[in-house]
Amino acid sequence: IFVSPLSLHATAIKPDANEQTLYWAKLYEKNTSRQVSTARKLVLPTPKSIKEQQGELVLEGAISYWVDPAFQSEMSNLQTFATMFGQLTFIGAEEKKAKVQVKKATGYGKEAYALRVNKDGVLIEASEGAGVFYALQSLRSLIAPEAFDSGTLTLPLVDIKDEPRYAYRG
Repeated sequence: IFVSPLSLHATAIKPDANEQTLYWAKLYEKNTSRQVSTARKLVLPTPKSIKEQQGELVLEGAISYWVDPAFQSEMSNLQTFATMFGQLTFIGAEEKKAKVQVKKATGYGKEAYALRVNKDGVLIEASEGAGVFYALQSLRSLIAPEAFDSGTLTLPLVDIKDEPRYAYRG
């Protein structure tokens, strides 16, 4: 048996602007029609529980924070998060006066957390540092891309509770 090698030849197609617009519009419609849910995805992956309220929290200028002494090991993650907002200043404060609070709470699993954003500020609760880490990832996903370059941090009002669905990640 003799098999002849195939010769591959590709010709570049240069569609005009109208053809490109039509292509992207069709692709958008195709992807939209495949959406299982029309609900807005605030946090990815979708947490175990998320309740969105009306309104938003706007933080500007100097933002006060308090971190439970039990979570001092998470300060590098918190500082990395804070440095993403070059035009905002984060200042340590007393627990009751802080706009952003990170508290140790019993009853959460190793990677579980609660994240609450309301008119008074942001509250992260967890039993272990891993929960704080994952709460920060969820908080980051709530932030619009333009906020990273502005002096204003606008967050939707939400109540999120999450924990791994399976004991093993991977």
